[in-house]
Amino acid sequence: MPLVTPMRAVVAAVLATAATASCGADQPQPPTRAEFVARAESACRRHATRFEELEQPRGERETVRYVEQVAAINHDVLRALGSLEVPSGEAGAVERVLAGLRRLERVQAEYVELARAGDFGTAERLTREVEGALAEFEAAATAYGLDGCARAVPAP
Repeated sequence: MPLVTPMRAVVAAVLATAATASCGADQPQPPTRAEFVARAESACRRHATRFEELEQPRGERETVRYVEQVAAINHDVLRALGSLEVPSGEAGAVERVLAGLRRLERVQAEYVELARAGDFGTAERLTREVEGALAEFEAAATAYGLDGCARAVPAP
């Protein structure tokens, strides 16, 4: 039976550490902030073209349809951004961006519901809330470096 010398013990410890470290090497690493920003900006660009294709409304009924279309695209942007893997330690900042979009989505849905019911006066008062939600999203997106996303989402 071989003797365990101090040198052998050190070599065994180094090899064990190396083996343990390499076990996690195959695990996918979360994206860096720069990678996340690039992916998010790409998603926003894809949806921005949909916003650009919308015709501006000319009346109350057209406005309801327009807001429905904008809300649907905003929902898709929210899903696209929400599906991205978040960089380590960045969950709070990314959540602020998503929270702004979720708030915008809620207010737009309320606007559509009121407008469909013919309550255009109350729906019009929601415009300030929509603007506030959009400003919240834009501020969070810009602070995180998502300038393209901040510009891509229009207010109805």
